[in-house]
Amino acid sequence: MWEFVFNQQLKTPNTMMQGFVAFAVPDFALALINFVFFIDSLVDGDPLGSITGEGGRSDDGCLAVAFLMYTLVIMTYFAPTNVALLTFLKFNAVAAGKASWALPNAVVYAMCVVFPMILGAALAAGAVAVEADDGYSPLGSYRGLYCYVRRWNEPITGTCILVMFCLCGSLTLILYMATTAKVAAIVKSAGGGASSKAPKAIMKRGVMLTASFIGTWIWFVVVGGMATADEVISIEIDMIGAIILNAQPIIDGFILLTLPNIRLDYLSRWLKQAGGSVSSSSSSSSSSSSSSSSSSSSSSSSFYL
Repeated sequence: MWEFVFNQQLKTPNTMMQGFVAFAVPDFALALINFVFFIDSLVDGDPLGSITGEGGRSDDGCLAVAFLMYTLVIMTYFAPTNVALLTFLKFNAVAAGKASWALPNAVVYAMCVVFPMILGAALAAGAVAVEADDGYSPLGSYRGLYCYVRRWNEPITGTCILVMFCLCGSLTLILYMATTAKVAAIVKSAGGGASSKAPKAIMKRGVMLTASFIGTWIWFVVVGGMATADEVISIEIDMIGAIILNAQPIIDGFILLTLPNIRLDYLSRWLKQAGGSVSSSSSSSSSSSSSSSSSSSSSSSSFYL
């Protein structure tokens, strides 16, 4: 989140880079909520809610956490799709001769943060309003491990979450394949050359983002799918899924901070704060790196490689 405030590469007119806010906001919120939740349970010694929906230390508190978690999970599912969509829109504009195309800040944040948040909150509210077969909300304490979905065998929980995961994952891959085809056409019309590696670089980026998303969520989603089918699952397997899931903010942060343009910007800031100065060659490199987002071949090769 710090870099989105101070890193110029994550601001307008770098719309594709700015789209990473779709990952940053839910990642930060999930990490914060999980940290507070597990520290509270560790200190108290008992889980926040009860698996039966009543009789827990604070069932209403657990339900509130579950509501937030449901909303943030939907936001996380939309993150790779939104980044893929912004990438496609950028190169589609470049193909039309609009190399300086960029979306306003309000549009980017509405697309990447506000819309997924509203949809997630609406679905979470629906889950809170529904009663499971025991008369309580299907949201709450799941096996005393965390407050999220208490009953997976409800359409608004298990079925909805699985459908959203598959839909967002599929749309992400489709958008990156469409972007690769678009850039391949641009490279072909430009005569090839060094920029001919651009389509491979874009597909590599798409595969990385999608692999990170699927890799950290697949265990959790598969276990949730088994719970939806009323399968009896070992609690150790559920615990492993929750642990893997909490690694996502770390992986996403690593991917973000190792992108060349972003890394150069924050290292330059740190150097200046330490009393150093950026050499002219580095400054020109940074300038050319920033301007590369306005050209089709340079943008795709420098940004994605």
